[in-house]
Amino acid sequence: MSVDGASRELIGDCLTRIAVGDPCAPFDLASAFTSHADAKDIGVTLAIVEALATIAKVQGCVESAEFLSKQWPDMKAVLRKRWLRAGFSG
Repeated sequence: MSVDGASRELIGDCLTRIAVGDPCAPFDLASAFTSHADAKDIGVTLAIVEALATIAKVQGCVESAEFLSKQWPDMKAVLRKRWLRAGFSG
């Protein structure tokens, strides 16, 4: 995964917030992760995003809970299709 400077900074911020217990930090990291798909395995990328969002939900992040119930099922299908069209493996 190639990460630009702004993304590297965002990832660092998320990791710092995770370390101090910010319940929404894993969800923010999941959001950043979706823009950097791994060309080797879409399933792993989607699983990581879902796991991070689930951790945030369990820790009390309301935004993540809403995302998982209302947006993630459709978004996951759309992302999988886009990444497959782009030539990434399924």
